[in-house]
Amino acid sequence: MTADGDRHGSQPPAWSHPDDVAPTSAAARQLALLNAFDDGTCSASDFAHGWWQARRTSQTNGERVLGALGALLDQVFMILEDYSIEPGLAEPGDLDDDELRTAVRGAWEEFRRSATDRSR
Repeated sequence: MTADGDRHGSQPPAWSHPDDVAPTSAAARQLALLNAFDDGTCSASDFAHGWWQARRTSQTNGERVLGALGALLDQVFMILEDYSIEPGLAEPGDLDDDELRTAVRGAWEEFRRSATDRSR
């Protein structure tokens, strides 16, 4: 075991920018879902189902997403906490499909705007 507690001497990959994310990773799936949901080619329920699956896979695989990109994925996670995939199980105050898209789109646009500002 290494000094940092890693049994195999190597850590799982860590990414802080979308361009660095391994294309076959669950984090890449989350980014693809964000793009599809933002451009309207993915429904709210498909986005939510896919996001939860990709998030669980990412955690299981030990993927590490850092910095502003990690904050974005956490923010989307928190937004989804207020959305019910099953409309019949929605509680007062839960986001509907349009509100989910607006909230996620806002987070995604803010991330892209701030990433552009950081690259200048």
